[in-house]
Amino acid sequence: MTFFERWGTSQIQKYFYRIDSRYHYNSIEELFSSKRVWLYTFLAFLIGFIVTIPIIYMEIRWSIFDHNNINLTNISIYIFEVMILITLEFYLLFILSFHLLAYHFHHLYFINSQHQIDYPTVDEKDFVSMLTRTVMEFSEGYEEDFNITHKDISNRDIILIGIIYKFKVVISNFILKFIAKKALTRTSLRLYTPYVAAIGTGVWDAFVFYKVIKDAQYKITVRYAILYLIKSKLEYISKDKSIKAILARYYYYGEYNNNLSYLLHKIYKSHNFNFSKEDYLANQTFNNTNRDFTIFLFATKESFLSIKERKIVKALDMDRSLKKLRRAFRSGDYSFIRGYIDGV
Repeated sequence: MTFFERWGTSQIQKYFYRIDSRYHYNSIEELFSSKRVWLYTFLAFLIGFIVTIPIIYMEIRWSIFDHNNINLTNISIYIFEVMILITLEFYLLFILSFHLLAYHFHHLYFINSQHQIDYPTVDEKDFVSMLTRTVMEFSEGYEEDFNITHKDISNRDIILIGIIYKFKVVISNFILKFIAKKALTRTSLRLYTPYVAAIGTGVWDAFVFYKVIKDAQYKITVRYAILYLIKSKLEYISKDKSIKAILARYYYYGEYNNNLSYLLHKIYKSHNFNFSKEDYLANQTFNNTNRDFTIFLFATKESFLSIKERKIVKALDMDRSLKKLRRAFRSGDYSFIRGYIDGV
């Protein structure tokens, strides 16, 4: 676990114990679609917008991009200011995300108590760390599970990801300013076109914030589904053909996944197994198991499927059913998911 993951996990746990809300939701689906998510998304927009304003102000005041008036002192101060403000922007966005996830855990506790559902807790550091990586847009961490090795991520990679993220914002802002200048060529408002970049940054931050929260919600729903699967179908998923299907799915997933790892370790406790890659990467692995179970395994991934994964989905003709189940995961429709698992 990297420094950033430990910090994020501790922040979620800290906010969880501080939250005191009298209002409680009746279902996971209601929580996931609450106004609170939209409110925090708007706050993410404000963070990006407000933080960018002083950067643009200094850029205009000191003519930073005027090649005929280069002042190295001003440029140095400007670069330092940009670094400080971008760091502040990331920090505030992360804190906002961690607080919203803590809010989710707080209300999930009451939903679970009311409906007597097995649920992931904020004290499960590996699970919370996975959500932290999702918020920070890091790839899943390295861990070798059942002879399946996935790529590691270092602190250097994390910093590079942050630079790439801001580069995307810079490019989008450049395009927005170019469009604004063309649209306002003959008006007195042309002087203010650089400030369009502040709107672009705010919109981008809001979009990314909403996306990562939805990805985190998806992972939470998947953990709920896995807990129910273990509780209701342990005998079935402990069969050799089911274990091979899980291992094959985990292999094709392409990166370490805490939810699939959790499922395999739970099965391993009750059914000690040891399969080689040749055993579970055979062409008939998914054909030999229940089709609905295979669809469930592929639905555990909230992001785009790889070429290999799409080929398997197409070969088994399960694209329509997969989309339907993924919609249920995305919305937090736990009743539908339970009914689906019961039919496996």
